[in-house]
Amino acid sequence: MTQLVAQNVFSGQTYTTNPADGENALLEAEKKGLGQLCDIAGRTDPASRRITVEQCWRARLYQRGYQRLIPRKNGGWSLPGAGTAWGVGKVEQNNTDTGQINVYSRDHDVIVSALSSEVPKVRFYPHRTSEATDVTAADAANSYKYFYTSSNCLESKLGEIASSFYTDGIAVCFTRSVSSSKFGFIDSSEEGPVIPETASEETTSVPTNTPRIREVTTVFGALEAKVPTSVQHFEDMQFLGISWEEDEAVSKATFPAMATKIKPSGCGVAELELDRTARLNVQMNMGVGYTTGDTLERQVTRTMWFLRPSAFMEFVGDGENGDVLRQALITKFPEGVMVEYAGSELMQATSLNPDDHLCVLHSNPGSGQNRRSLGNSVISIQDRLNRLSDLQMDYFTRTVPNRYYDSEAFDMQMLAQQSNVPGASVPFLRQPGVPVSELVFTDPALQANPQMLQLMELFEGQWAQDMTGALPSLIGGAQDTNTVGNAVLQRNQALQRLTFPWQMIKRGVCCMTKQAVQQAAKNGNDSISDTVKGLGRIQVEISDLRGNVLCYPESDSNIPESWAQRQAIFLEAVGQISQNPFYASLLAVPANGRVAKDAIGLAELEVPGAASTEKQQAEFDLLKKSGPVPNPQLQAIQEQIQQGVQHIASDPQVAPMLQQLQQQAQSLPPMVSTVPVMQDGSEEHSVEAAACQYWMISPEGRTYKNGDELQRAAWENIHLHWQEHSAQAAKLAPPAPPPVKASITIAADKLPPNLQSQIFQEYGLESSPEDFEQGQTHEVSTESETPTTDGGKVKQVVSISGAPLK
Repeated sequence: MTQLVAQNVFSGQTYTTNPADGENALLEAEKKGLGQLCDIAGRTDPASRRITVEQCWRARLYQRGYQRLIPRKNGGWSLPGAGTAWGVGKVEQNNTDTGQINVYSRDHDVIVSALSSEVPKVRFYPHRTSEATDVTAADAANSYKYFYTSSNCLESKLGEIASSFYTDGIAVCFTRSVSSSKFGFIDSSEEGPVIPETASEETTSVPTNTPRIREVTTVFGALEAKVPTSVQHFEDMQFLGISWEEDEAVSKATFPAMATKIKPSGCGVAELELDRTARLNVQMNMGVGYTTGDTLERQVTRTMWFLRPSAFMEFVGDGENGDVLRQALITKFPEGVMVEYAGSELMQATSLNPDDHLCVLHSNPGSGQNRRSLGNSVISIQDRLNRLSDLQMDYFTRTVPNRYYDSEAFDMQMLAQQSNVPGASVPFLRQPGVPVSELVFTDPALQANPQMLQLMELFEGQWAQDMTGALPSLIGGAQDTNTVGNAVLQRNQALQRLTFPWQMIKRGVCCMTKQAVQQAAKNGNDSISDTVKGLGRIQVEISDLRGNVLCYPESDSNIPESWAQRQAIFLEAVGQISQNPFYASLLAVPANGRVAKDAIGLAELEVPGAASTEKQQAEFDLLKKSGPVPNPQLQAIQEQIQQGVQHIASDPQVAPMLQQLQQQAQSLPPMVSTVPVMQDGSEEHSVEAAACQYWMISPEGRTYKNGDELQRAAWENIHLHWQEHSAQAAKLAPPAPPPVKASITIAADKLPPNLQSQIFQEYGLESSPEDFEQGQTHEVSTESETPTTDGGKVKQVVSISGAPLK
């Protein structure tokens, strides 16, 4: 049956609350015990949790543009009347008031853009280089990471992490395998994955319309994730909860066997109802209007509680029943458990290790889990700026002076009916003996404090930017400089403020990618073969991922580089090619062609040699499977020689043919690579040879060269492949041009004595100017060869004669 809703796939055993599932069903005591543990987790640290929720709720509303918030008694926020100076005058509720100078959102956009401008590159290494499975797994993981980055759109995930850093101060990343029709289906003709250690001649068939399994990462903030506040590190957390809201129909499709029990509701823990209200309020952009009734009629709160085995110690001291329950839970969930709820109903529990799926990241160092967010320091500045802007608007709108008229001199009813048109001429009767200035006068205009605008500029600009680190140089707005170098320096200095959150993002990418590799190795149901932008098609066998690997960032850069920065570095290198041969050698490497293409920014640009490099990289997967094989051409010739030896006595003409075959056999190598090389110009042999050479000296190549017997054989296979491409490239290379002869004759006797002597000394003849002044005559003839750029040589003949100057 075609799957309608994506399903999480875990390697551990899943136990349901449906009694019809038999051995896979939880006992009544176990359901009650897990419910008790989840209830304890939900009620832990209620005061600090409420502070965390209200802080994050306010920050997310500020980011959405809802500010001037007043806390409500029972939690949440309300807005004062629009157009009033913070409660002065009549208050009118306006839940869509966004009329402020929003520096909080401005700095949010700058920080998020800076932290998500580049996805950190990671690299996998074998846990033990002596283990072939670990080396194979590291190699496969280094290919799989590109697919994971592309399929998860990791750039947007980094943006979500950076945004959560700014508003919440924490980000929780949940990585798991997901079976979904959106990844496509496995055909019934495809074969299931084969594990090398348990491989057999029989293959397992895959049912028709089986959805593919892929690894997915989801990012949650403080409103969605609950952690014990007083714990310092994730490894010490005995629980972690993730909650979100979804439509009732989606929950029922996820748990069809329990659909009748699923009702729109919260998680059933009173202390977490404020969390639910805050999430729905922010997600639906309701400002401070909380939520609507029709929303609550459809929304089901889904909750996942991750519990470590230490949580089971809660039942110590409950007598014999407690000991039995604790032992039963430890037996079923030895590494930990994930308990899933739909509303207040327990759906299922899965045995898993939380460390294999979760990653907790913080924007700042600190104590406990409720740490300062990146945008927390600018909230007070935003509040003061809002007050000043309201006061400034009051000066403009409420201090328009009133005019007073003499009621006897003017008809007030007619004045009210007149239109106030600039430049109009309006006649009036003048009172005899009374000056006009005494008939009409105006209130004195009030002037705002001139320092108010200066203070607003500081709040809006320098002070807010100093607090958050969102300096103008982060987005190219360098100040007090007219040079590019100083602008780059200012940007680097601004980015140094973001070193810690950037390091956390790099750590998170390593953690998520490693977890994805581990989950793919455990749960994958087909090989991965897909096209990745910028890399072409990648092929990864799930069985190759089953090994122990380590994951680290490829570089230790403290700050992310933008595309504009990389483009500037590239263009600077191109401009120095004529002065620096090193840059020319870098661009001559075909593998660097794609980097140059990305730096130029023209997607339609065809990079010379890029296709051949990708082709050779794909062939590495085949070459690394085995060692070299006997040369089939040599085997065929040797068979002909053996047949000829049997007939040499009866046929004299066989002897010369045997001699020719033996000479041909001596010219052929005994072993060849497992991927044949074309013997014509249909392949770019020099480019593919360069790709092979680069692999042989790479860390992976060195590992294979010094590895076990199979790895050394694979290295020799690639080495032979390199030799074959190099030999064919030499055969197809154009012949060197013949040397060009040139002769130069210098009439040195027409020059002064000192120049004549200098010329003769340059060509090996000792002389002095006095020799030429005395009337002596000298002759010298030399030959030299000078190499040319096309591989040829120029022969030069120089003949010089010297005589006294006349």
